[in-house]
Amino acid sequence: MTAKNTTLTLEHIEDAELVAWMREQLARIKGFLIDHEANEEMISAIDQAIEDNENWSDPENHDFLNNTSSGSC
Repeated sequence: MTAKNTTLTLEHIEDAELVAWMREQLARIKGFLIDHEANEEMISAIDQAIEDNENWSDPENHDFLNNTSSGSC
C-alpha cells in the first residue's frame, strides 16, 4: 500500500476556492429563482449545475473543500 500525497499545491487551493465560490453563487441564483417563483425547469437546471460543480473538483480536494468557504483560502 502506498501513502497518499497530502501536500496541497497552489492549483488544489485555487480549484477549491473556485468550487466554493461557484457553490455560493449558484445558491444565490437558486434562491433568487425560488423567490421570484421561477418554473421548475429553471430551478432543476441550477440544481444540476450545483451537482456538476461539486463533482468537478479533484477528489483529493474533497476534505479541504468541505472546510473552506469563499474568501477564506
